[in-house]
Amino acid sequence: VKHLKKKGYPIILNQNGVFYPAWFNGNYQKRNLLNQYLYHQADYVFWQSRFCKNTSEKFLGKRIGAGEILYNAVNTEVFKPISRTDNNFNFLITGNINKKNNYRISSVLNALVDVLKYEPKVNLIIAGNIADKDWFISESKSLGIINNIKFFGKYKQKDAPRIYQMANAYITMSFQDNCPSAVLEAMSCGLPILYSASGGIPELVDKYSGIGLKVASSWQSIQIPDCEAISKGMINILENKRFMSKASRKRAVENFDIK
Repeated sequence: VKHLKKKGYPIILNQNGVFYPAWFNGNYQKRNLLNQYLYHQADYVFWQSRFCKNTSEKFLGKRIGAGEILYNAVNTEVFKPISRTDNNFNFLITGNINKKNNYRISSVLNALVDVLKYEPKVNLIIAGNIADKDWFISESKSLGIINNIKFFGKYKQKDAPRIYQMANAYITMSFQDNCPSAVLEAMSCGLPILYSASGGIPELVDKYSGIGLKVASSWQSIQIPDCEAISKGMINILENKRFMSKASRKRAVENFDIK
């Protein structure tokens, strides 16, 4: 960085997160030192969300220098809705989910039990690299919902549109996510979003394109919406699926198209 500055090259930083106790086990302050140095040395900073900027100021210090909030983008000509012929309503969870993040799936499995009492023709698709897949299969069997759970393994980015197009709605219980591209990709495919109303996601999804579930803000521990709130949110989307699907696609095209 010193060499670049000496030569007069501009340094542009994409600031997409910091280390803090809720998700990082270890000396988060030490891990933030390099990020802090780059953050204050950069000539220009792109924050991925307002949440990202506020978090940076809290953990890296108030920055004196140019910058702007620039959300992630989606190619809406690639990620687009398609007509589906089956009568089932498919909710979708995606991601590389390690054991520490099991709550992103387990919370939804428990909620699905009540949703199936309301509408039996509901499935949950789980796609990505799921470290505890066998445990989730066992848990689904014990809850009596295994026939409504479908797993798809790790997939390449070029296959992502097809994954979203299998679904009718997208669920993310990820706590304090900065600006997840998956949410934008799902919206672009016309999927309403059920999400933890934390981090930067409330800046991406409005009241027409999704449902945010309230959780407390915390830097010390992960906060998870309760089971009843998740099931009510899923049922709400079921009841308003057409309107919310159109609103989700519209918001992606108007606000987050890569062009």
